Amino acid sequence: MKEYVLLPEDTIEMLPAENGAEAAISVFCERTLAIFPCGEIESLKLLQRVTKDHKHPVDCLCFTASDALFETRQAVLVPVTRPDYAAFCDALKAVQPELFEGLCVEAYVHETCDQTGSHLHTN
Repeated sequence: MKEYVLLPEDTIEMLPAENGAEAAISVFCERTLAIFPCGEIESLKLLQRVTKDHKHPVDCLCFTASDALFETRQAVLVPVTRPDYAAFCDALKAVQPELFEGLCVEAYVHETCDQTGSHLHTN
C-alpha cells in the first residue's frame, strides 16, 4: 500500500456530492490528481509523531482508501499543522461523521525495506 504525507504545496479538498456521484476527497500533488470517494474510506485514524522528513515529527490524520482513477490503495496522511486541516476535517465530518466516532490514535511506525524484495520490516 502506498503511503503519502501531504506536502505544504499539495492541495486537499472535499468535492460535494452531485449528479448521482458521492462526495469525494480530491488530493492534488505535483502533477498527480487522486480522487477518493468518501464511501470507500476504509479507515481513519490519528497518527502521532509522523517523521517522514526525520526532523520535525508531526501528528497526522490518516485515511486509507482506493483512489477512483487508478484503484490504488493508499494511506494519505494530512498533517495537523496544515492551515486547511480544520476545514478539511469539518468537511469530512459533515459527509462521513461515523468515521470520527471512536477515532483511533496510534503511534506512527515507519515501514522500511531490506532491499531484497522479500519482505517488509517495521521499526
